[in-house]
Amino acid sequence: MDPEKPNKPSSSAFKQQKIKSWNIKLSPKALGIFYIVAGLIFLMIGIIIIVESNDVIEHKMRYDNKDACKVHWKHPRSCTLKLHVSEKMESPIFLYYEISNMYQNHRQYNKNRDIEQLMGDSKSKSDIKPYCYPVSTIRDLGLYIDNPHLSPESVASPCGLIAKSKFNDTYSISDNDPKRDQVRISFHDITWSFDRNEKFKNKDRKTKMWTDIEDRK
Repeated sequence: MDPEKPNKPSSSAFKQQKIKSWNIKLSPKALGIFYIVAGLIFLMIGIIIIVESNDVIEHKMRYDNKDACKVHWKHPRSCTLKLHVSEKMESPIFLYYEISNMYQNHRQYNKNRDIEQLMGDSKSKSDIKPYCYPVSTIRDLGLYIDNPHLSPESVASPCGLIAKSKFNDTYSISDNDPKRDQVRISFHDITWSFDRNEKFKNKDRKTKMWTDIEDRK
């Protein structure tokens, strides 16, 4: 070892990267067979995916453009929609919402929340302002809050743009046949266990919070 370079690795094969290696050298014939076999495998996978995808039954219905479903935030109401399904659908059946113009990928929107407040800590307006501006108070929410314990100047819990744009539509499903019961909807395990147990905790739900952040529905 050079005394002038005390950190120089020793001249072993491992430290000097001189270990023998094996490189695959396929002939054109072997390479052709490999590509054909790989192509057949991926072709079969693609066929299976297409067949499974074609077996999926999907129905869509937009309702925000229907007069009966147009509401003002101060006057919530319900509306009834009919969706005709002619195919037989095996359970479980999943219902999804498609929402546009939410801008959830915008950096300001995505960061506009107070993590500690969502985990159950009580925060003052000065505490949450750096994270939740411009939605720090009940007044900033611009929503009708039916809670006598909260004033327009109360701290918004939860605060931020994400909380202000909370999607609060609810639904129930019934069959046209009056002899049948209302379709049972399961809300079991629709959220991650970490979110349920650690990330979202209510703090004085009745007196300090304008909505239930533990509501899994």
